Amino acid sequence: MLSADSPLRRLPVDLPRRQVMFTDALRLSAEMAALSFRNLEDLLKALVVEKRRDGVKGVAVEAIVHAYGVVDAANRFREVLRSFPGLKQNAVFQLFIRQTAAVESLRDVIQHLNRELRSIGEQQSAPLGTITWLGPSPNEESPPTAWILQPGSFYRGQVTFGPMMDLEARIPLGEIRQVHLVTSGVRVDLSDTVERIRIMITSLEPSVREHASGKELLGSDVLMHFALTPSPDATAAPDCHEG
Repeated sequence: MLSADSPLRRLPVDLPRRQVMFTDALRLSAEMAALSFRNLEDLLKALVVEKRRDGVKGVAVEAIVHAYGVVDAANRFREVLRSFPGLKQNAVFQLFIRQTAAVESLRDVIQHLNRELRSIGEQQSAPLGTITWLGPSPNEESPPTAWILQPGSFYRGQVTFGPMMDLEARIPLGEIRQVHLVTSGVRVDLSDTVERIRIMITSLEPSVREHASGKELLGSDVLMHFALTPSPDATAAPDCHEG
């Protein structure tokens, strides 16, 4: 999502600590959403290629973990962005908040799942939702293939909706499009959400780069390792035995 030399990775030392905290929270949330989506996308692409008939038990759990990873990180990004000190809440900001509103709605459903399960059951939906996407067109004249992955039981009378499809669209081999997570009447376009986050976070780079020009920069994403070793002249502890 962000380039290796993004100014958001190395902030200037004179940036107020509060700004550093918010910038880091925003950047890390964006990258967490992107990583979760990349993992999910790779998993779904593999399912399309393999066309498994032997069940997807472990894969289904892994997929829903990645899908909700996108939702959680995207919701966190929205909340941090709303409170970001000094950020102009202009038309671009307002548009982003409106276009990603479903993220908050879906996150609230799952956050209070114990209270939502009755309603979800009445809607004949899956408790943790379904993941839908479009796969490659079988040939040049055909529309994309439709895919649905549902973790959990597929019970009698259940209503499961597939992805919306443009019959004129064509998706090349090895690609997928329009990855959605749907539950309790809320549909989140994960593909679109991650792309909107990318646009928003990269729009902050020019001002940070300008402010940081020629200045000392903070370290970032640091790994530290310590090892304790006894002093050569340390007195050995006596052996202890039970009497």
